[in-house]
Amino acid sequence: VTVIDKASNVECYECKAKPTQKVYPICTIRSTPSQPVHTIVWAKELWKLLFGSKVEDSMLFEDDDIGKEEENEEERKTEDKEEEKEKSTEEAEEEKEKSTYMEQVTSLRTLLSTKTNDSKEQIHKATTTILHALYGLEIQKQINMDRYKSSKTLPTPITLEQIETSVKENGVAPSKQKTFVSTNVWSMEENIQEFISCVVDAYTLLQKQNDDESTTITLVPEFDKDDDL
Repeated sequence: VTVIDKASNVECYECKAKPTQKVYPICTIRSTPSQPVHTIVWAKELWKLLFGSKVEDSMLFEDDDIGKEEENEEERKTEDKEEEKEKSTEEAEEEKEKSTYMEQVTSLRTLLSTKTNDSKEQIHKATTTILHALYGLEIQKQINMDRYKSSKTLPTPITLEQIETSVKENGVAPSKQKTFVSTNVWSMEENIQEFISCVVDAYTLLQKQNDDESTTITLVPEFDKDDDL
């Protein structure tokens, strides 16, 4: 129903629905998602990070080398004890801000783009370490930085032991079980198994899409939330 102001003959301010937001702040996606759409965007960015042709296109990309040349030049100019003390403090801060997951991401991308006989097993292990880095180390880092000080509840970091136990106890991903129903709500353990299974399936897809004689693999197409994978 459109309400018209008789005096001005124009529709009211809220007569039409406001356009849906399509671009979200990077800090919201990375650290403080509050809506289902935020998690979809995060998944899309994770897809770019793991499988995209350019890893730096992802919101989740972190470059530990940014600014290091300037910092090293400044360190070389340090001569007295006071400056040495300041340098130590800066290095401690740099260590604190170092990415918790980019090293693991780089390792996985290298495995994904190379054909070897035991790649599936290696990718399985690499995905486990990425899960721990993203949902364990990174969350703990954010907690230490007081990122969630205004939240009603703090997120709980996942330990490597929890991930490894989930993998051992749940041999088959939920979506591959005969009793699978798309509306089921998965437990943390089931989500862990599903994530690892998806990455392994992505590698299998990559193998099929590329020349069997080639030793390298071209990464997968763009993210599609409705894709079966």
